[in-house]
Amino acid sequence: MNYKDIILILVFLNISIAMIVFINNNTEVATSASVYYKNDLIMTIDMTEKEQRTYTVDGTNGDVVIEVVDGKIRVFQENSPFNICSKQGYIENAHEVLICLPNDIIIKLEGNSDIDTIIR
Repeated sequence: MNYKDIILILVFLNISIAMIVFINNNTEVATSASVYYKNDLIMTIDMTEKEQRTYTVDGTNGDVVIEVVDGKIRVFQENSPFNICSKQGYIENAHEVLICLPNDIIIKLEGNSDIDTIIR
């Protein structure tokens, strides 16, 4: 390793740290969740209510149960191979997306800023 290699590594390390700090500091609370089935909006959920709620929507493989708790949302129960949709867990920040491909369900959290989407 020579001097230029070390400089290049340090530059990439600094860029990575800056991106992590930027993404973690730009979190916005979600105000609503839009639920799509095959690109058609089927439901809008208010995320500002604090009580626990469940919603059931029809997916390709059967019913998909969506759970909202304290401003967080997740796919609670569904029929898909290996239950990959319910293993994604909760999301709570605006512009995050849960994608359940086996059931063709997309849950997109929305806020009040100009950012379009953040995908984890």
